Amino acid sequence: MAPTELEAGAPIYGPSEITEETFKETPEEYQDLVRWVVGRQLLEELSAACIFAKAAPLFYREGPEKVRYCVHLAEEEVGHCRAVARILPGIGLDYSLFAHHDRPYAQDFHGDPEFPQSWEDVLVFNWLAEESGRLFLWSMRDTSYAPYANVNRAIIAEEERHAEGGPTHLIRHIEENGDEARKKVQERVDEWFPKAIRLLGVPRSEKQQRFHHYGLKAEDTEEQLPLWLDAVLPYADQLGLTVPTSDDMRATGLVLPSHVDW
Repeated sequence: MAPTELEAGAPIYGPSEITEETFKETPEEYQDLVRWVVGRQLLEELSAACIFAKAAPLFYREGPEKVRYCVHLAEEEVGHCRAVARILPGIGLDYSLFAHHDRPYAQDFHGDPEFPQSWEDVLVFNWLAEESGRLFLWSMRDTSYAPYANVNRAIIAEEERHAEGGPTHLIRHIEENGDEARKKVQERVDEWFPKAIRLLGVPRSEKQQRFHHYGLKAEDTEEQLPLWLDAVLPYADQLGLTVPTSDDMRATGLVLPSHVDW
């Protein structure tokens, strides 16, 4: 079935319609998509936990506040990993496939095994990348696989706090440390702004449309990107930061919805 045909119809499964017991009765393609999206989320939760845990020792000479912040975020991400891991047996996956992944998360996610190296790295990651993660989870809030929907609803509230925490700490960091801090934050934003957009996925791709077809994902990237921009751009203005324009992004080869410009 062509993607355009998939897009035209309503989802064949409604919210939480598929249980662990009925999962094996669904089409193989549906099962593969559920495994893919659950596996992706588990790897990203593990990756974020590793990033925040790795960051904590960087700041032990600066007092406990930054260390506590990183440890708290790492603990939350580990809790999310545990929640997602509990549904793996029901979809035929084993946690060891993820726990013994052959490449460190920093290489998979960021391409830089030395990341993070600074407070600015932590804050900008927790602002831009976590906002992408929050929207991805939100699009899965009423997913058709019931165990995954239940896990996501429990995680979303904590992810909302993550998304709010990054800008709050950035504002204070720049207010307390002035233009030099703003310059360092700007460098991180230049790098992470396009990466965070890419985390939302390619708009109107065949995979996105198959997610819709099976009732796994409510919103396409085409709908999520404006929400991401609405959450991010006001803070960038408040912080005195510049971001790449939509034309800049398209010039790098990033696929954006035709009607989305900033």
